Amino acid sequence: MVEIYRNSALTIGAAAAHKAADCMLHTRSPTSRDMKPKLKLSKDSGSDDIVEIASSVLRREDLANLIGYGPLQSRAWAFQERILSPRILWYGRRQIYWQCLCGFQSADGTPSGGVAFPSSEDYIYPIITQRLFFSQHYNDGSTRFSEEELLEINHEYQSMVMEYCTRALSYPNDKLPAFSGIAALLHKAVGGHYLAGIWSKLFRENLLWHNVGSTAPHKKQYRAPSWSWAVTDEEMLLSYDNLSRLASTPYDPILLPHHIELSSENPYGAVKYAHIIVDTLTLKLIHLVNPESSPLIPFSPRTSRQKEGETKIQSGGSVAPISIETSFKCAKLRTSYNHNWDEDTPDWSAVSPLEYKVMLVGLERRSEKYGDGTSVLGSVSCLKCLILQEDPEDAKVCRRVGRADLNIYYREVDEPDLDPWFASDWWERETLKLI
Repeated sequence: MVEIYRNSALTIGAAAAHKAADCMLHTRSPTSRDMKPKLKLSKDSGSDDIVEIASSVLRREDLANLIGYGPLQSRAWAFQERILSPRILWYGRRQIYWQCLCGFQSADGTPSGGVAFPSSEDYIYPIITQRLFFSQHYNDGSTRFSEEELLEINHEYQSMVMEYCTRALSYPNDKLPAFSGIAALLHKAVGGHYLAGIWSKLFRENLLWHNVGSTAPHKKQYRAPSWSWAVTDEEMLLSYDNLSRLASTPYDPILLPHHIELSSENPYGAVKYAHIIVDTLTLKLIHLVNPESSPLIPFSPRTSRQKEGETKIQSGGSVAPISIETSFKCAKLRTSYNHNWDEDTPDWSAVSPLEYKVMLVGLERRSEKYGDGTSVLGSVSCLKCLILQEDPEDAKVCRRVGRADLNIYYREVDEPDLDPWFASDWWERETLKLI
């Protein structure tokens, strides 16, 4: 399939067809938005008292609307067919549209570059398509990419995953196969190993996905490991948290051996089972009785005890300002945390509650304005983490159940030294199997 579309002279897309039986060739309807009937304001109106009636309900067809709202663009399999095709002739209901690596055109002559056409950067993914898939030097394997270039490629790859995950699949187990053509071509450029949607060379960045504004329920029937975006059902608004580059620190997780059991001979297709082994820093996740008034975040040294009594926890994604004094040698810092559970909040009142821990994925530094009442330009060190659930029989076997961040705010001149904190008994260096 990859080579068929990639080497095609032209792909024809039925952009307005809802199903295979729908007709692709249409006669332009006289009841279209172009009709503007004229009405007199009154029966005695003169020639100057006439108004034209134009519909404000019907959306005028253009390629941007077909791409954004058309039925073909809701189908998951059609995504890689679009990406892998160097030239596409789109059939709408009003007219035809041309797409190639250089841009777009429509039959009515609408100037390209306006709102009637998609944004090339968001739609064509120019780095991956122009510099990789359709480059003259790509097939001979002579193209080499710097670390910065790989990060640019990964940014577009993650954008592709985000767009792909908004689409529907008739068969949910096709989640990885319907994306496999893109992964197969990208592998030559990225290198390393392809791990059920995650690149081993960029595994830290690729692990930091979440569903925007909602949960991300894991598919009950096994389709992918818990740390892969493919574990969630289709049509989700997936996003990645690493907007800026993750810093390189001595505390970064290290990817060790992995195991992928494939469902077919396609190395980029469906999987029966997968796990990765990581050497990483973790924190125990505790459940606070009253997080609003407690000076602690829900991460604690391993000597801390959970309080007894009625339990209460903040909802996923909430942010609570706190103050940490001893951890940073009494430095005046403003910190906050947020967490997002992939599925429902755990039942903390269970007789035998499951154990949770937080795995450090990376450190992100950025500048932003913050303050109470006034905006002060400062810096933020954000610890990007995964929330893991321990296996009841083996604490070293874990599955991903959510995302968590710990934000540390400070002035540029007062950057805290995190080394003593990472070396304290808050953190533990562990070798974990993530399933």
